[in-house]
Amino acid sequence: MQAPTAGLDASFDALPVEIIEHVLADVALCDIRSLRLAVDLRPHALQGLSEQLEAPDSIACNLENLTITGVLYITKSQEKILRLQTFPSDSTDVFGQRHDGLGNWTALQPKRKPAVANDLAQAEHELEVLKRWQGEVALERSTGSDLQSLMALFERIGKYGASGGLRSLKLNVVVVRFVGTRVAPKDGGAWRPIWDYAAHLFAVTLHALARTSLRVERFDVYSEVEVCSVPGFDIASTLEHQASEPHASDVPLRNVLRSLKALSLSTSSRVVAPIGSAKRHEADPDDEVLERPVLHRRQSIYTFSESDTHDLEAMIADPRSITSVAQLLHHTPDLEELDLHSYRLPWYDAQNFSLPEHTQAVFGCIVRIACLPLLKKLTLRGLSPRAEDLLSFLHASPGLQSSISAA
Repeated sequence: MQAPTAGLDASFDALPVEIIEHVLADVALCDIRSLRLAVDLRPHALQGLSEQLEAPDSIACNLENLTITGVLYITKSQEKILRLQTFPSDSTDVFGQRHDGLGNWTALQPKRKPAVANDLAQAEHELEVLKRWQGEVALERSTGSDLQSLMALFERIGKYGASGGLRSLKLNVVVVRFVGTRVAPKDGGAWRPIWDYAAHLFAVTLHALARTSLRVERFDVYSEVEVCSVPGFDIASTLEHQASEPHASDVPLRNVLRSLKALSLSTSSRVVAPIGSAKRHEADPDDEVLERPVLHRRQSIYTFSESDTHDLEAMIADPRSITSVAQLLHHTPDLEELDLHSYRLPWYDAQNFSLPEHTQAVFGCIVRIACLPLLKKLTLRGLSPRAEDLLSFLHASPGLQSSISAA
């Protein structure tokens, strides 16, 4: 079984450092600085880039645009190969969810082929590798070594970088189900682990920025990544954790955020634990549970008890989920460009309960708490601000030259 390599892997960043050095030897400095370097949130990758920054005459010192990529390893697809002895025809589109130019699915059902002995042996090997990588990432996350390595990188960018900061910093998440193949979150399967890892990457990055005071002009948090977002509740938790650390002060974080000229942020309401049949409905597409027969086919997946509904509404409506974006923007008074995307979570989310005005409340808090007098460009996606809130916002940002609001 030969797993096709996704386009995400065929990048300039994948070349050996020595080759990159030769390729860029004759490239103008202004063009080198416009390149964007991507680095995984893994200590060995972060340390490798840190060492390049310290190397004499290294082009890495001209780094101005950086993408930090969180890699999510999932073993369900390999387990399914061994369980059913079949494998997907296209490992970059395992679930037949790829869309064409018109937005239609290119395949309603994923195609699978019978697996032979070599395929099963490869699946066993890849399953072992993916489990090892999962364990390493879990350990790095629990011990904080990913945070420490990212802090070290930011410190070196501030010390050895030509500009002493970054022109742009972007966060991204990719999913690995087959060794050597990375896919975007929209092709990665179950959304819950993606949301969890996205929130962790955001928290680690914000903590590292606060502790190192690295200056960043443009910060992009998943605004261009489909099926990936940071829940407002997790944004609030990150801000609260930063302020509660021993001997911590919000001054470094405030200084970092004050340097921002542009912020792009994809956020959502709070992720709550699945209940009842939702556990099956939201399972990984390759999970064994989906191969079992449904005993009560007539029971709606939307059926909840009164207590369940009350608990879910209370969790989703937590004030921190609504005020977090405004609290973040409160520290960005010099912002000139703002792009906000409110991501709609699956069926159990606020729109299916008594909270249809969630996004209105979010924008209303921004109007009351944040002050953005220098804002020139505003983009709202998935938010439905009240007319009076939008007028108040326009009045408080007299320099606004363009605004876009899309459902």
